[in-house]
Formats: sequence, structure tokens, C-alpha cells
Amino acid sequence: AVVSTQSTGVTSVAHIPVAVSLLSSRRIGLFEKHGVCPIWNAVFLYVTRISMFLVMLVSVTRTLAITKPFYHVSKRAVITTFFCYSTYIVLKSLIFIFFNDLLDVNYSYDASASYCYYSFPNEPKHLWKKIDDILYTIEIGIPSILTAVTFAISFLYLKKQGAVKQSRSSNNRASFTMALFTAIFLICNVPLFLNFLLYTITLFWWSAWESIYGNMFMTWYSWTLSDVLFVVLNATLNPILYITRITE
Repeated sequence: AVVSTQSTGVTSVAHIPVAVSLLSSRRIGLFEKHGVCPIWNAVFLYVTRISMFLVMLVSVTRTLAITKPFYHVSKRAVITTFFCYSTYIVLKSLIFIFFNDLLDVNYSYDASASYCYYSFPNEPKHLWKKIDDILYTIEIGIPSILTAVTFAISFLYLKKQGAVKQSRSSNNRASFTMALFTAIFLICNVPLFLNFLLYTITLFWWSAWESIYGNMFMTWYSWTLSDVLFVVLNATLNPILYITRITE
């Protein structure tokens, strides 16, 4: 919970440059300062991916606790998984920043999305571009899918149990709280997963680009909504749930 709360706070702060840009007719704003784009992008990717990964971990472990109450979830395994994934995200960003010339990585501001991103030359045929987009989709897709599946399993299991005894009221409150966290997570992050899934499709079938992203909404608003505003909404709602639902 502490790590998730800290991630929530950093996520909200990281979007201040985006808010400044949106409120100034999508002008570059704070992103114009030297070095801001790569640093912001690295922080943004880390906090958003870790936030999704933490919800997935909690959802998976909570589902195991609900469906298999006598199964012991290894705390060490959970912590190791978290640190391994964190290391992967950090190393990926550091490699792109410090070896940008070797990999042909370019950091720039995108007015249509109102934030900084990295790109590769000769898109979409660049090899590193395709590899990165596939990894990016996996980073978003696996947490979203696993969270959705475990949420469905927990919901169906609890529904199947029927009425709950008074002695188990605290356990059910915790389960319902986890269900709320998961539901909000899915509502806020599934649009991003679907957007990147569509984008990944265009990498292999470039002819589909015009039919998917050829309209004004998909070009100017889909990325801002799914990759920025919904992420901030998720970060905003999480502490509200912590305060109102978690009393111990």
C-alpha cells in the first residue's frame, strides 16, 4: 500500500507539465527546457507501468487468498517479482537515454498528445521501433488481462459462496475493496491497452492506419485520454479508496 501510494503521488506530479501544455493550447511549455523530455518520459513510463503492475500483483495474490485460503503466498517471491520488473523498466529507459545515438532514439514533444515521447527513424519499419512497441503493448496488456481475469475469478467465487457469516465480515470488506481497486484500474487502463493494441496492428498492416487513426478524435484525443487523463484519474481515485475503504 505504501509503494502504491507513493507511485500514485509521483504519477500525479509527473503530469503537471502535461496539464500546463493542455491549458496553454497544447504549446510545448515546460517540455521546452533542455533535458526535460527524456527525464519526464522515463519517470512517466516507470510510474504508470509500476502502478499497473502493483494492481496486478495485489489482484493475483488476493484472488489466491480468496479461492485458496490455505495457500501461502510467498512474500519474498512477490517482492522479487516487483524489483525484477522495476529493474527492467528502469534499465530500458536508461538504455534509450544514454545510448540514444546508437539506437537512433529521438525524444520530442507531441502536440497531439501534449507530452514527450521517444521515436525512431524510418517509422514504422525500424527494427527497434517494432520491438519496443511490442514490448510496450505487453507491458500494458499482461497486467490488464491478468487483473481482469483474476477480478472475474474473485467475483464469481464470492458470488458463488452466497451469504457470508458475520465472523467473516472483515474479510469480505477487504475483498470488496480489492474489487473496487481492480474495477477502477480496468476502467482507467483498458482504453490504453486497446489503443496500443490498435497501434501495434498498424505496425504490421500499415494500410490500416488511415482507417483507425485517420479521424480527428483518434489523432488528437485518443492518446491524451487513454495515456494521460485516465492514468491521472486512476491515480486520483486510488488515494480516495485508501482513505474511505482501508481503516486498518
